[in-house]
Amino acid sequence: MGRKALSCAVGSRTRLLFWSEGEVPAPFQSIVHYSMRKEQKSKPIYEVLDYEATLELTDQEGRDAIFVKKERVRFLQDGISTFEEYGWGNGIPFSAHEVHPGSFARRQLVGPRLRSTVKLPHAYRKGEELTVSVERAIKNGFISPSECWLEAELYHPTHRLSLKIILPPERPVRSARLVRPGVPGSRALPVRGLPDGRQCISYADPDPSQGQRYTLVWDW
Repeated sequence: MGRKALSCAVGSRTRLLFWSEGEVPAPFQSIVHYSMRKEQKSKPIYEVLDYEATLELTDQEGRDAIFVKKERVRFLQDGISTFEEYGWGNGIPFSAHEVHPGSFARRQLVGPRLRSTVKLPHAYRKGEELTVSVERAIKNGFISPSECWLEAELYHPTHRLSLKIILPPERPVRSARLVRPGVPGSRALPVRGLPDGRQCISYADPDPSQGQRYTLVWDW
């Protein structure tokens, strides 16, 4: 089996992970927890006004998926012209990888992660706002029939969080839930049917907690 999938959000480096089976393995937990501690100690370069992420599986076997992430940010420092995005995954996690605005200036493997340096069109001043979009195509990333995950970890101040998973109609979802560390139990999430027959799992928080991890889990 390949490595489990992880995508990390722009600039604030909010981690977005999709685990195709079982719980997050201990070695990856240590990497994530170390990264969170390191990020929280550094001065944030911006705050996230609105964070939205959508993971869509386009076939019932989980062989093709698209991840789209949009962040509206307000810069807290002057002269910000680059940020880094991290990611790793099973299958082909970067079958396609795009960012707007900006471009990928450098890619480098750091342990099991791919670190991509994104260069913005120009340097931004403190107080300026920007919407950044990142899109990835994932091949053969969700072929296991067991649990699947979409997870967000918030390192910088975030004013609004929205997570969404869209699944094909041919494979009914049995259950879905939200899990957060330090919060006992889990919260059941409804599975909505879309007009075209696809299934949708969503979660929104108008006041998410910095340093918290939000995990959407579904079973089918």
